[in-house]
Parts: sequence; structure tokens; C-alpha cells
Amino acid sequence: MKHHISNYPRSIGGILGKWSMLVLVGDMHRDMRTIARNFLTNLRLKTHLLRQVECHTALVLSSWAHGTIVCAQDEAKKFTFNLMAEQIMSLEPGEAETERLKKERPSDLAPLYSNS
Repeated sequence: MKHHISNYPRSIGGILGKWSMLVLVGDMHRDMRTIARNFLTNLRLKTHLLRQVECHTALVLSSWAHGTIVCAQDEAKKFTFNLMAEQIMSLEPGEAETERLKKERPSDLAPLYSNS
């Protein structure tokens, strides 16, 4: 069986913590993934996560001005960052702390939604 190999910068562990699935490798990563998968049952997905995905989608779409061109990659990054900030750190989009994190730590957050 192939194990997860983390290729994120070391600093990501400082942000997300040593138990984040992004920094764990091998059997520990597999065990944490199993716990997460069991936690995210269909009921939980339907009642909680999908509602947040819908809200974040509406937020991004509502920011588009009529008749303007948007960059799909930039909009996807905005959506991804906001959803992850809420899920991982309980930060709401547009809050001062969320915006500060987005501006101050771009190099740490870039691997989370890179295009490679």
C-alpha cells in the first residue's frame, strides 16, 4: 500500500498543528484519514459541510460585477481559502483576522491551493 508523503513546507505544520493530515505521513496519516472519513458521514455532509459550501459559493458569485470578466483560478482560490479558513480555524470570510491571514501568510497557504 502506498503511504501519503507530505511535500508541504515545514511552516504549514506550525499553522495547522502537528496532527493535521497535511503534515502526517505513513500509518498515522492513514489512521487520521480513517477517523475523518468516519466523522464525515453522509448526514454530517448534508447538514453541515454542504450548507457551508453553498454559502461560500454564493459569496463568491455575489462578488462578481455584471458584465465583467473573472479569473476562474483566482475565484476558486478565494472560495477554497474561505472554506478552509472556516473549517480549520473557524474564521469567517471578510473578518479582519481572515483577511490578515490571507495577506500575511500567502507563501504558507499557496500549497493548499496550488495549480500544480
